[in-house]
Amino acid sequence: MKVGERKDRYLPTVKPSRTWLEVDELMALLDAAGELDAQARRDRRIGRRAALAALAMAGFRVSELGDLLCPRVDLARARFGVRDAKTEKGIREVEMTLWTHG
Repeated sequence: MKVGERKDRYLPTVKPSRTWLEVDELMALLDAAGELDAQARRDRRIGRRAALAALAMAGFRVSELGDLLCPRVDLARARFGVRDAKTEKGIREVEMTLWTHG
């Protein structure tokens, strides 16, 4: 906006509404990711299904999932430790829960 220009000449910004996945949509995404993983060469497998599941089910941000290191995974306590976050509230432990669809 230029100095002296009136603000009301612009259309108001509208915040987009959140989009939620239905369970069957998530399952279809996970199945497709699993098929891509299975078709990939052994040295090119990147765990698409696991990454999608962690993002959808555990609430990780993409950057948090990318920064996740093995020492931060506590299998005995079923927890992921998120240590590098933008805010103090972002530093947390994420519980791994068993989820079955059926």
